[in-house]
Amino acid sequence: MQFISDFADAAVIFPFAFGVWLLLTALGFRIVIGQWAVAVAGVLLSMLAIKAGWLFVAAQSGKRAMSPSGHTASACIVYGGLAWLMLRHAAIPWLAIAVPLLIIAAVGASRIAVGAHDPAEVAMGAAVGLAGLALLRRAMAPGARVPGWPIMAVAVVVIPLAHGHRLPIEKALHGEIVGRAEPPTGVVR
Repeated sequence: MQFISDFADAAVIFPFAFGVWLLLTALGFRIVIGQWAVAVAGVLLSMLAIKAGWLFVAAQSGKRAMSPSGHTASACIVYGGLAWLMLRHAAIPWLAIAVPLLIIAAVGASRIAVGAHDPAEVAMGAAVGLAGLALLRRAMAPGARVPGWPIMAVAVVVIPLAHGHRLPIEKALHGEIVGRAEPPTGVVR
């Protein structure tokens, strides 16, 4: 399950999202890419703020911090958002909703299976990602058609190079707020 989880690690999400941004900018999708970039940045920054807030409260109270799944939120907005952009004009329109939901389910289940999060934390991450996806859907121009093959080309190049690498964002965040590099057992997962 770590294999699936690694697709949503920041080490994969950041370069993939940046590669897609460069590609869509080069193809002239300035409005689409602006809306997509704002949605992605909004979800990622929201998750950072939520995690920092929970860690701060836990450090002050001495209680266990909730740790909403950033992997689930990231997968939802990046992979789910791109799937929605590419499939919303497809002959089978329900795919634009089904594919993001399957992505969320796979990444969320993998985070629970590897012991990184409990179901409530995965649900919180999914809620943040779905909120970003809903805002993206609402903001998107109805006629904009994003071709899938260039995005798939970026995925084929970037994802295999980054997959398996992990950025220790939560450990760094924990060290910054609580003053330790490693979270104590039972405080943050």
